[in-house]
Amino acid sequence: MGPDHEGGDEVRDRGHNVKIVLIYENGDANTASSYSFPFVYWYAFVYWYLLDLIPPSCILLRENRGKIMNQNKIQEKKDLVWKEQSRIFRKIKENGFEVYASSLKKLSDMFGVQDGYVRCVDEGTPGGFHAAGSGILRSKKEMLKIFRDAGVRGVTSHDGCGAAKMFAKANCKDETCGDAEGKKWAKELASELGVPYRHISFAKMQRPKEFHISRAAYYDGTGCFNFGDGKKLPPGYIISRQIQSEKASLSEILLGLNISFGPNGFGERITEDEPFILVAVGKTKTDTVRLKKELRSLEHPYGKKVIIDGFTAPRT
Repeated sequence: MGPDHEGGDEVRDRGHNVKIVLIYENGDANTASSYSFPFVYWYAFVYWYLLDLIPPSCILLRENRGKIMNQNKIQEKKDLVWKEQSRIFRKIKENGFEVYASSLKKLSDMFGVQDGYVRCVDEGTPGGFHAAGSGILRSKKEMLKIFRDAGVRGVTSHDGCGAAKMFAKANCKDETCGDAEGKKWAKELASELGVPYRHISFAKMQRPKEFHISRAAYYDGTGCFNFGDGKKLPPGYIISRQIQSEKASLSEILLGLNISFGPNGFGERITEDEPFILVAVGKTKTDTVRLKKELRSLEHPYGKKVIIDGFTAPRT
């Protein structure tokens, strides 16, 4: 540390220190006290002093501006995905789901052998068997029986699970621990079933992290349906009607509708002209008709913004 200049003309010395001279009211130079300390401390003092003078409303305004900009980006992303999907939905609207599906090449590939893993109904986790949050909203005893009877070969959890978030809010009073609860549930199920457990991260999901992209929900009566990459059949929630009751299946349909019509879905973009489609997927035409009838019994608040359609799996 270098010596201070005489007379106090210099505030900083060569070592980048700050000298503060305190002069008492009587002006007696002999009673003056001086202190030297690194300049960085002085800078920090001034910074926090000025920050204390900034009204809290200004800080909140800056934070809100950041949130608004982020929301705008999400809305732009939603618009882009909606536009991309609309090409498929226009074709479906022309002649119905049955005609559209039967026109697809290799439709049978969407009914191939599955890996047997339990997944959420989330459109980002297609394949295998499905139950909301891998069954987290229902009793463990019930789900163990269902999955044993179905012959499941694995259980998964996934990032951002809405069902796990609902469970956490109801049982932990803290929805932020949803993913942790979802993992815990799936691990326990896998352990009791004697099958592998796997977690699906956002990076491996077939939808954006920020929102759901479903404009359809598949009411699957075949037990082997998978909409693929979403380029031929639109992505949607998959409800495994084949392995669970009508009541349980319809409750999962309603859960999907509430998500899609809410802030985490397409919301007001879904209209009577561009409705959400509940798609019955049957093994036979008779099966498809029965599944449509079940869907018509569902009570929901979205009126004509939700329509019912369906198609039958191709013969193999």
